[in-house]
Amino acid sequence: MSRWLVAASVCLCALGFARSGVAQTDWEQEIRLARASLEKDPDAYAPGLQLARALSFTGRRTEALEVYDRLIATHPQDADSRLGRGRVYAWQGRYEEAERDLRWVTENHPQYADAWSALGDLFLWSDRPQAAVQAYSSWVTLDPKDPAARLARAKAHRSAGDDGAARADAGAAAALGAPAKDTARYFAPGTPIRPPERLPETVTWSAGAKYASREFLRSKDFGDRQDQHTYTISLQRRFDWGSATLEGIESHKFGLSDEAVALDSFVDLWDRSYGNVRVQYDPDHEVFAETDARLEIFQGFGSGWEASGNYRRLDAPDLGVDLFGVSLAKYLGNWYLRTAATFSDGGTIVNHSLQQFFRWYYLGNGDDFVELGGGWSESVEILDEAAGRKDIREGHFVGIRSEKFVTEHLGFSLSTDYSHDEHSPASWGLSLGVNYRW
Repeated sequence: MSRWLVAASVCLCALGFARSGVAQTDWEQEIRLARASLEKDPDAYAPGLQLARALSFTGRRTEALEVYDRLIATHPQDADSRLGRGRVYAWQGRYEEAERDLRWVTENHPQYADAWSALGDLFLWSDRPQAAVQAYSSWVTLDPKDPAARLARAKAHRSAGDDGAARADAGAAAALGAPAKDTARYFAPGTPIRPPERLPETVTWSAGAKYASREFLRSKDFGDRQDQHTYTISLQRRFDWGSATLEGIESHKFGLSDEAVALDSFVDLWDRSYGNVRVQYDPDHEVFAETDARLEIFQGFGSGWEASGNYRRLDAPDLGVDLFGVSLAKYLGNWYLRTAATFSDGGTIVNHSLQQFFRWYYLGNGDDFVELGGGWSESVEILDEAAGRKDIREGHFVGIRSEKFVTEHLGFSLSTDYSHDEHSPASWGLSLGVNYRW
């Protein structure tokens, strides 16, 4: 079954890559063509603008700014160059410089819809949602039949806390032909804004590091046990279709050491649905299973509801375990409430658990939150089926987790939890993480 999950992961990723490859610009080819033209005529305007745009969309923003500076020096009244430079400044978080360029364009060329769009993005990224509403309103006035303009203003209304206005704009965008997957979120009252709505479109990479420890508390029944220490590093790439994350994990537990690698991918599927596939491999399998594969499909419905079903397979040389789970979640204002249940049947051992999570997006965005979780589990081992003898053990856990981005790009996470069951020592865990995105 784990092979099936690996195959599913490959298929989902292939589907995402196929979708992301539609109508993509070959920016490297654009750069080569522009440079070739500029070699013949260094002062040519069109190739210079082409080069600056291509450099900015491939992440070479310092080079792009140099080209834009030269263009503006020779064409000081050119709106396209100032618009391009303003966007690059905004992507770099240089909001004052970006605002100067973009306001110059809107003041001198008030009919330039793209400039109002860029100015609205700038205000939204710099946490000025009301100003973003006004800028996007100018865009709506200039392009009243463009659903993207309505969706942008809906995003700003939601960020400003005006759910009614956000829904009105989303409804107008739907009437103009916007896909349901882009408008449905606004009809779930108070649904928190997701990170992709707050970040510039060019923020596609993320790198992280996390340290986790678990201390096993001494008791008369179990004595002393060595603490567990786990180190994780990750690199994530975001795409139009979802994301893919590569992880490296090292863990030390009870005198044993282990290293594993994992691929974790989220893929958009159909309307209000997405999938998550995670595959982890450990060649030594001292602490982890040799392979640990998991597939989960999420489906939104109604007003802010989301259900999921998942399957997980753990394989070691002499043992394989299948786990099945379901969950039901609800977005309620700035709250995200989720209940999840897991079941596994190993023949003589049956396990099931129930977990509840309450997450509060206290700033109304998708980045900063506090989450409280807890749960219960039960394991039943059949010792003598004929005699009806069985061993039942119950366990409980409670934990709290928080994530906070102190800047647009740099964030931290902190969590702690306590767990206990009848046949193992109680333990408490602590984890610290840092994440940087660009």
